[in-house]
Amino acid sequence: MNRFTSMILVVIIALSSTIFSAESMYLLPLKMTGLEEQHEEVITSLLEEELTGKDIKVVAAPDSCTTIDCALETTKNSGFQSIISGSVRKLGDKITFFVKVTNAQTSETVATHRLSASSIEESDVIVARLAKSIINEESVDESAEVGMIAEGENKNEITRKRSFFSNGMYLGANTLVKENMDAAMTFGTKSWYETPDYAGELTFDFSYATDVTGFGFGLGFVKFFSRENISPFATLGLGYSFYSIKNYLDESMTSGYDYDYDYYNSNARYDSSSDQYYIEEGFAGLAPKVGLGVAFLRTYDFKFVLEGEYELN
Repeated sequence: MNRFTSMILVVIIALSSTIFSAESMYLLPLKMTGLEEQHEEVITSLLEEELTGKDIKVVAAPDSCTTIDCALETTKNSGFQSIISGSVRKLGDKITFFVKVTNAQTSETVATHRLSASSIEESDVIVARLAKSIINEESVDESAEVGMIAEGENKNEITRKRSFFSNGMYLGANTLVKENMDAAMTFGTKSWYETPDYAGELTFDFSYATDVTGFGFGLGFVKFFSRENISPFATLGLGYSFYSIKNYLDESMTSGYDYDYDYYNSNARYDSSSDQYYIEEGFAGLAPKVGLGVAFLRTYDFKFVLEGEYELN
């Protein structure tokens, strides 16, 4: 028995991405407030490493040049498109990272980016996010990825995802590839144990239609093709399913149906809505399954999933 399951959800998709046009950047040392001096060199070096490559040339300013005015004078007519400056400030238990992108030729502010952390140990995560925002010319909210979420980060009171677990319910249609078989309404639960690129999956489902009732559960492996908020994925797993199916007889038994009369007399049931007799049979077994889908808002504590799944049983 072949089984095809599709989970249909209403999703609003908004995706925009532009590539930052700058090819050469002049990086000033990030100023530290409330932190030890050695952090300045370490965090500035982290930012330089994250920015370097990706068709971008980064030049770190010497110790003698620490201000925007100095940087503008140095980069004038020298082929630099942007100056990167910023600060890291600690106030109580909160550490705020701030960077500014300045047009090296016009001195205009191109963009500003700000992220907060609860400890200095999150510097690599914060700096990676800031660098991605600078390179792709996007906000820090748009640059969020699984594995790059700061402790306590939030957006409009919607908590960013830091837990490994995702649990939810789904609704869809389950079609058994069998002649004259109705599509069944399917609902169930799905749990993911996530890492940035992979997840383990556990599912339970129940299906119901006029001529079929069933339930099943499965274990699977999920491969994500993106760490961002819109993440395509593929699944491979093994499931156990049980279905009770009504096989309708072609004619009424009372008109001399050509089968073992004693068998059908004792097992057949009458469906008054269709004026037909049927035999109810059960099918059960383990089956491999594969699927393709897209997870939306993956970096948040809630998400929408659109998925199609094929199970051979």
